[in-house]
Amino acid sequence: SLHDALPISQFSVAGDFEFSADYELLTLQPPQGGYGVTCGIVVDTQGPGGLVTLARGEQVGKGPGYVVTRGQPEEGGGPIKYESTHYPTTAKAGKLVLRREKKWLTCLAADGPQGELKELVTLPFTNAAIREVRLVADPGGSHTSLDVRLTGIKIGAAEIAGGAVKYEPPRQWAWWWWA
Repeated sequence: SLHDALPISQFSVAGDFEFSADYELLTLQPPQGGYGVTCGIVVDTQGPGGLVTLARGEQVGKGPGYVVTRGQPEEGGGPIKYESTHYPTTAKAGKLVLRREKKWLTCLAADGPQGELKELVTLPFTNAAIREVRLVADPGGSHTSLDVRLTGIKIGAAEIAGGAVKYEPPRQWAWWWWA
């Protein structure tokens, strides 16, 4: 799912930022169930600011398009509530861009490798630090074939700070010490 994807960032970003990636759909079969097949970029505060995903994919009953998903935790620490908006396109390749200026997040997309960026939507968002940036390819709960290529990844921000990694491989010698 979108939240279980591996993080690509071991850093946090603060202030205004722009993340972009070129996409190419090699195989994308229409989903037969679930919430839709997508590939794209997720920015996640891992807190009350929530997350936003900009993706290219196909949702059940809506056809191919760009999908902007906003995930917001419920007050009191409840589960995350998701809302998605679909923007039709048949492009097999293009560019995805998430740009934050102050407390506004703009989602842009270009159809085709040389296509012009077009604004899909500007959302009110938090100016809190982004704790994770993820690239995702998500079958969306459908038994559907998905083969995509995300390249040309660019990250720019007012401030980028390093962070501790979440995963550390087990030490080789630890097993015999406990024996």
